[in-house]
Amino acid sequence: MKKHSFLFICLWCTLLIACSEGTTVLFDGKNSDKWQTTGNVSVKEGIFTFGGTNAQAVLKSGDYKDFVLSMEVYTTVGSKGAVWFHTDANLHKGYAVAINNDKEAPIWWKMSGSLLSVRNITKNFVAENNWFTLNIRVEGQSISTEINSKPVVEYIEPAKPYRAEANTGALLSSGTFAIVSNGDGEIQFRNITVTPLNLKETGTDIATQLAEAVDEQTDEIIRLHQENFPVQDYHVHL
Repeated sequence: MKKHSFLFICLWCTLLIACSEGTTVLFDGKNSDKWQTTGNVSVKEGIFTFGGTNAQAVLKSGDYKDFVLSMEVYTTVGSKGAVWFHTDANLHKGYAVAINNDKEAPIWWKMSGSLLSVRNITKNFVAENNWFTLNIRVEGQSISTEINSKPVVEYIEPAKPYRAEANTGALLSSGTFAIVSNGDGEIQFRNITVTPLNLKETGTDIATQLAEAVDEQTDEIIRLHQENFPVQDYHVHL
């Protein structure tokens, strides 16, 4: 019996190690050496802080395609920003996920977890001055966001996505990550990690995903999102 218990514990530990081996810490609270920062960006007491407008950090190395990006975020009054993925050093491509918990903001339809220009979310999941967990998952053609383990957005990029001229770069590819602050307050981050995904191991079938995707060439909703029009989107966040 003891032998079986010992073998079970060893197997369990092996599985835990295997699951965590692929996870990379992008910010450990010590410094911002992995990031190219501009503007009012600082590290203090284990917190990655972005103050005001034009504060930005781009991950220096890494070409990520399929992954789970996780972080803890704290917004002060008036702060707004975004987390970019599949982007480059100049943010000329890729998607951006909104960070905005300001219910009084003039633009109230781009709350935290929104996939900007594609799925702009009107629901506010978190109040300002509170820590929350943001997860971004990219798996094949699928993009999903979660706040505090609650689904916010689920989107499948079709074979022929519709994009307005201002958003032509918002497409799946691969690339680095970036964090941007463009509001008046501070956005704080801690425990930023990324775990690459292997589509064979996850059993992801891109052909099946594409078959489930909305035809954006005939879809009116995507046009409203692209034109920055408020949309009450019921895809996930009920």
